[in-house]
Amino acid sequence: MSPKRIKVVIDNMTYTLLTERDENETKEIADYVNKKIKEIDNKKLTQIMTTTLASINIADDYLKLQKKYEELKEKSDEPIKNYPKLKEEKLNIEQKLQELKNDYQKSNQEVVKSVEKIENLNNKIDNLNDQLNSNRASLSKKDEDLNKLRNEINNLQRKNSKMQKEIEVLKREIK
Repeated sequence: MSPKRIKVVIDNMTYTLLTERDENETKEIADYVNKKIKEIDNKKLTQIMTTTLASINIADDYLKLQKKYEELKEKSDEPIKNYPKLKEEKLNIEQKLQELKNDYQKSNQEVVKSVEKIENLNNKIDNLNDQLNSNRASLSKKDEDLNKLRNEINNLQRKNSKMQKEIEVLKREIK
């Protein structure tokens, strides 16, 4: 890419800059320099003194940023150095998480099957309880019938016994 000529105004003076930068970016830099010159705003100083002080302020800003950059770079060295290890740990954790999800799904399916079996067994128990209650009712009725029959047998035996006594008496009378 060949350099372009871009005109900018700094401290009311027009300059033609030869740069490979974008025009907007170049004008943004010129605006920053203008801002730094206007921050000084001292009418007693010459233009050279004002631009020198502005240059010093810009250099100060630059050095502060450079120092901050170095601090950040130093702080980032360890995380950057640990990144591969952390990435591997993350992958391992993701793999374990997937395994846990698979185990959970499998367990969940087993629980669903177990619940279905329990429901089936509960239904069988309910049916057996119904049959048991029905059998108990039937047995109770049969017990009642049996008791009636026993009572009838007892009554008949008493009657039979009475009748045998009467027959004995009649036999004696007949004899």
